[in-house]
Amino acid sequence: MIDLHSHILYDIDDGSKSFDMSIEMLRMAAACGTTDIIATPHVNRRGVVPEWSVIVEKATALQEDAKKAGIPITIHTGAEVEIN
Repeated sequence: MIDLHSHILYDIDDGSKSFDMSIEMLRMAAACGTTDIIATPHVNRRGVVPEWSVIVEKATALQEDAKKAGIPITIHTGAEVEIN
């Protein structure tokens, strides 16, 4: 199963608040059968636009940590774009 919308990257939007929370979210997703997850932090929500390089760095680091923790899930980068 592929999760197309998640806020697993910590300290970037109103999603995960910590590294531990992100790892636990990934564990729960994997336990439910998720094999791939797309990290989709808010981009351009109320004018806040995180740097894409920060999103990629956080996703890459979290992927490495998930692998070390034995969580069989692949993290992809994406974005939730708000257009009003």
